[in-house]
Order: sequence, then structure tokens, then C-alpha cells
Amino acid sequence: KSACNIEGYAELLFNMGEANINNDDIDEAIKSFESALATYEVVLGKAHVSTSIPLEKLGSCLIRERRHKEAMVLLEQALDIRTKHGRHQDLPSAEIYFNMGIIHCETGKLNRAIDCYEEAIKIKTNELGKENIQVAQILNNIGSVFARNKEYQRALKPWQDAIDMYNNAGLSKDDPKVSCTMGNIEFSKRFVSPTPVQSIRHILNY
Repeated sequence: KSACNIEGYAELLFNMGEANINNDDIDEAIKSFESALATYEVVLGKAHVSTSIPLEKLGSCLIRERRHKEAMVLLEQALDIRTKHGRHQDLPSAEIYFNMGIIHCETGKLNRAIDCYEEAIKIKTNELGKENIQVAQILNNIGSVFARNKEYQRALKPWQDAIDMYNNAGLSKDDPKVSCTMGNIEFSKRFVSPTPVQSIRHILNY
């Protein structure tokens, strides 16, 4: 098959996988992304930069199933491939860092989560602009890291900045991104932040 046909087939598999995710059918999404990965590995080789994309997608699916160790292995493989090709500062790499941040946050490695979100936000700001919705989503997650450390007051600023970006982008208050972040804000306002055992390191102006 030609490279063009391979790319088209992989895109079809990706679209199927994304559709499955939107329907909360993670098992079928995993099958689609595994098929895409197998196609690239057989035809292009395991070290080809294209294999990093299905690896990242698989990692994101495993995160949703809370299979954190397995997900991190796949994400590290994806980032290693992109790094060896000099592609570690582009948007696909930002997605890898973003997902790594989720894993570190959910497993309590909060400063590592901030490290990953910092890389992701740097790349996405450079590529998409500082007001992009994808940047706002990273800010939402940064707020969640602070909140997980019981730094509720500190979490409010990145969350509010994310809301401002969503509003500027024209998202309605019923949009899941907006409602999720607003819910975080309302929840945290109920608490007076206790002094955390150890504060999370600073990122940007947060």
C-alpha cells in the first residue's frame, strides 16, 4: 500500500477511536488505536514518528480506565520517539505532556504534574496563542493540582483565567468545559485553605 493509503487508513481508525471515546466506549476506542499502531509499526517501523500518535491515544484511553502505570509507559514511549525525531516541542508532544500531567496529579505526584503542564502550556501557547481553549484546559488542570494539595484559594486564579478564555471563545455556560471549571470554583470557595504540608512550586504567575 502507498504511504497515502496508510495515512488514510490510520486517519479512519483515529476517527473511529475518537467517536468511540465520545460515546464512552473506551474498549472499542482502544481496539481502533491498537489497530492504527500495528499498521504503522508493520509498514513504517516501530521507531517512525507516526507511531507516537496512536501510542498517545492509547495512553489517554488507559488514563480513563485508571490504568496509570500502563498509560505512562505508552506516553513515555511516544515522547521518546518524538524526541529522537526532534519533534518534542510540537502539538502532539503537548498532548503527551498533558496526559502525563493527569497521571501525576491522579497519583499524587503534584510537582511532576506541574512540570508536565508547564511543558504543555508552553508549547500550546507558542503554537496556538495564549487565549486558545486548549490553553484554558491546561489552566483548569493546574488549578486542580493546587486544589488536590488543598491550596483552594490558589486554585481559583487559573480556574478563573480559564473561564475568561472560554467566555472569550464564545462557549456557553452549559458547555461541559465551562460547567466543569465553574463547578470547581464554586466547590473551592466553600473552603478556607488550610496550610498545606508543602506548597506546590510556582508556574507562570500562579
